[in-house]
Amino acid sequence: MSAKCAGCNKTVYTAEQIKALDQTWHKQCLKCEVCKTTLQLATLQSFEKKPYCKAHVPIVKHTTVANDVMSQHAKQAQDVASYANKTNIETQKGTGEKPSQDVF
Repeated sequence: MSAKCAGCNKTVYTAEQIKALDQTWHKQCLKCEVCKTTLQLATLQSFEKKPYCKAHVPIVKHTTVANDVMSQHAKQAQDVASYANKTNIETQKGTGEKPSQDVF
């Protein structure tokens, strides 16, 4: 049984197929998602299992995750330290508690 083309969803026969991006394509259906230029294996760039030409392949940008657990913990620690510095609170090393004052 012949496979279906990922571009047009029609049957692809062995003589006219090209395998790219874990899918089977007609040679004329493997096109850039943006400019629709017909691609070959030598000119194919991929992003998230979609075909692109070299000019239009998306660039991955780093994202900032502001609400992860480690970021929240670090922010809280900075807030505590900042508050302690502003109000001159002495804290016992390692515990975050005020030093006990023994009354004799």
